[in-house]
Amino acid sequence: MAGSLILERFRAAPGKALYPEVSLEAEEGSIVGILGRSGIGKTTLLRAILGTVPSAGKAFIGDEDLGALTLSERVMRFGVVPQDSSMLLPLTVEEAVLASRAGRYGIFGRPAESDHREMLETLREFRIEVLRKRACSSLSGGEREQVLMASASFRRSGAYLLDEPESGLDPALRARFISFAAGEAKKGGTVLIVTHNPDNLLRLSRLVPVKALLLSRDCAEVMDAEDLSAELLGELYGVPMAESGEGAMRHFEAVPWSGSMPSHPAAD
Repeated sequence: MAGSLILERFRAAPGKALYPEVSLEAEEGSIVGILGRSGIGKTTLLRAILGTVPSAGKAFIGDEDLGALTLSERVMRFGVVPQDSSMLLPLTVEEAVLASRAGRYGIFGRPAESDHREMLETLREFRIEVLRKRACSSLSGGEREQVLMASASFRRSGAYLLDEPESGLDPALRARFISFAAGEAKKGGTVLIVTHNPDNLLRLSRLVPVKALLLSRDCAEVMDAEDLSAELLGELYGVPMAESGEGAMRHFEAVPWSGSMPSHPAAD
């Protein structure tokens, strides 16, 4: 596996995000869920770790300094599920999954027979083998999300950056996402997930160690996901929150109220 993901006083370059510096150790076999208001810079944090936007501070996978790598080397260290699936559109499902290892094949290289076998195994694992010859442009949003998860898994990087992968999924596919994220962690992977659904972090905490990274203008706080509370989340999102259920089956939701909507984080 890749090793722990370590951030030391890390952040996207000034003007790219609103949160303070992040110091974090995401251990092998664990998940970190990133929570915060829209616009605070959660997606930008993932991009900064990936190296596609400028950053300050240090980032390591194990003992390897990510800042010492070329962009192509750095990108290949991660399996990525982005919010935007448009990069899939010119490809068939099997082409999209194979393309996630393009950095290993080289400019003129081609996937080996073993890559094709492993690709088929991955499609079966995600139950999308029947879609293998379909153009990604013909798929539903949920089906594309499954292709993105399969592509991230197929890369076998050991470190994963998932950007709101469960948004827009039906209950069955949300359960499959939980299985995917927990499964990669159980294999020894390190998984970072941007989410607006703290309930999913509680579900995952029944299966693997999960921490929450709370991003706001004032702080970047790391805690065990099981320590999340309605009070903490209410302060984070700027709205009253209610909590129901017990243990890992707890549920959080915003409480309807008559006050004004919270401002954008940039205006705080």
